[in-house]
Amino acid sequence: MHHDNIVDEDTKKPEIILFYNTTKGGVDEADKKCSIYSSSRRTRRWPMVVFYRIVDLSGMNAHILYNMHQPKITDRGDFLKSLARSLVLPQMQRRVVCSQLPRELRLVIKRVLGDDMVEDVQNRQNPTTSQSKRRACSVCPPKLHRMTVYTCVGCCNPVCL
Repeated sequence: MHHDNIVDEDTKKPEIILFYNTTKGGVDEADKKCSIYSSSRRTRRWPMVVFYRIVDLSGMNAHILYNMHQPKITDRGDFLKSLARSLVLPQMQRRVVCSQLPRELRLVIKRVLGDDMVEDVQNRQNPTTSQSKRRACSVCPPKLHRMTVYTCVGCCNPVCL
């Protein structure tokens, strides 16, 4: 772009220096925006530092592109929160129905999901098919090994009466 040795007559500076001075504020502005809402954490691993920086710059660029095509300009913090939620939502919906997760963790995920909770009644085990299969009660101590055909309506775990 700057292959000539053009010098400005007024300032006696090369044209490449003047161009740099007029455009150097973009890097400072990007650093300022990334520092306000940063995803970085303290780490001693340099690949993680690079990854956090890429995530910060990607979030900033996504916000700029989003605002270019929206009639109303959104706040960057709200945009990043909605972006993070939309990226995490499918994983949370998949994990909330996983019976291997601890019950407390599934309850926390349900609370966080709120209205975005997907009813996976079709994917859960049908109570009529589980009536014929006897399984060990999930509430009683494993040492007792109580068998039952009844299941909980909410989590489909076997429960004795």
